[in-house]
Order: sequence, then structure tokens, then C-alpha cells
Amino acid sequence: MPKLSLEQIQDMQAYSYLTKKQRLFVDEYIRNGGNKMEATKFAYVTKDDRSAQVLSCNVITSRKVLAVLALYFNATDDELFSNTIINAINKGKLTQAEVMAFRLIAKIKFNKNM
Repeated sequence: MPKLSLEQIQDMQAYSYLTKKQRLFVDEYIRNGGNKMEATKFAYVTKDDRSAQVLSCNVITSRKVLAVLALYFNATDDELFSNTIINAINKGKLTQAEVMAFRLIAKIKFNKNM
């Protein structure tokens, strides 16, 4: 699927939910062709490459940033939902409320009991 332009992304509501630094990250990530380290160093002050690497992993897996990048890459709602769950599981920071919310969304979206 064709990608949206940076200008189209910046006009979307999801983009407005990002922090200033997350917006800088997303803008640079799109401009530089997907280099998360460069985008991190552009948007955030880091003391060294290792810090930038760790921070870049945290930023790129942020739910809000993921949602905006999914829009940029024209991901389907199903892909976005799947990626959100996978990243939440990988981070290991799922609360009971989030699990219940994911179940409810899955039930509504896919008409399945989970």
C-alpha cells in the first residue's frame, strides 16, 4: 500500500496526541527513511549511543507513536491492533484493565469471545 505523506500525517488527530518530542521523532523517522537511532538523536538529548539505542526502542514501541506510524504505513486496523497487543506483551507492562480492554475490543471487532 502507498504511504501517506508527512504533511498528511501531521494533519491527523492521532498526531496531535503525541508529545513535542514524539512529533520530532516521528517527523525525523519518516524523513530519514526509518532510522530510529537518527530520529531519537534528533528529538531527544542522549548522553551516548547506548542511551539513544535504549530510548529509541522505548519511543518506537510507544502506543501513540505506533499508531501514527501505522497510519503512515497504511496499516489496517487489524494490523494496528495486533501490533499494539504484541508490543504490550513484549514490554511486559500489561495491567488487568488493559487486558480487559483488549478483550472487549477483540470481541467487538472480531465478534469472538476471548
